[in-house]
Amino acid sequence: MTHVKCTKLKPKGKHLDEDDQEYLEQMARQNRQLPKHKRLTQADMAIDDYLSDLLTICLSFFVV
Repeated sequence: MTHVKCTKLKPKGKHLDEDDQEYLEQMARQNRQLPKHKRLTQADMAIDDYLSDLLTICLSFFVV
């Protein structure tokens, strides 16, 4: 298993939740399957993850 650095915040001295670990592993696995010229860097994956979370939060304000 390849370890992936992440930007998920966690309490000091604690591990990530299993759901977060699985999500990050899935992102890394999908990225490794892409051709080299289309792969994202770890920074790009973190930005994409942050933007998708932000979009989810913004859209939740419009759902009544």
